[in-house]
Amino acid sequence: MIGSIPSGMRWASNMVGLRASIEDGFNELKMAAKSDSYISNDAKMMLMYLYEKEERYEESLNYAVQLTEKLPDNVIFLYKKAGLFEQLNNMDDALDVYKEIIRKDNPRLESVTVMSEKKIREIEKLTLNY
Repeated sequence: MIGSIPSGMRWASNMVGLRASIEDGFNELKMAAKSDSYISNDAKMMLMYLYEKEERYEESLNYAVQLTEKLPDNVIFLYKKAGLFEQLNNMDDALDVYKEIIRKDNPRLESVTVMSEKKIREIEKLTLNY
């Protein structure tokens, strides 16, 4: 996580003994993600979000897939997975995941269902124009 500190502020983290690169942070999280510990899912979630922030979409998608396999009813993770498919220009898989979210129709996260419906319309509109 130290690696996400803006370069202009790294001197402050170095003063308190925190020295690491982005890759060091990713490696620590990867070890936690591989563990049998309760923190495994949290580490995978952080890796998914951080890799996406770094525009490393394939790596981010890898963790989204792992999370949705383990937690198939988590529509938030499914929505992130669909968005990553979009970033990778894999619209067929993105559509499939958005449709899966709609089928699940989680009443506590109705907004995710609504956003998925909107995304389907946007993708279909784009693909019809080609």
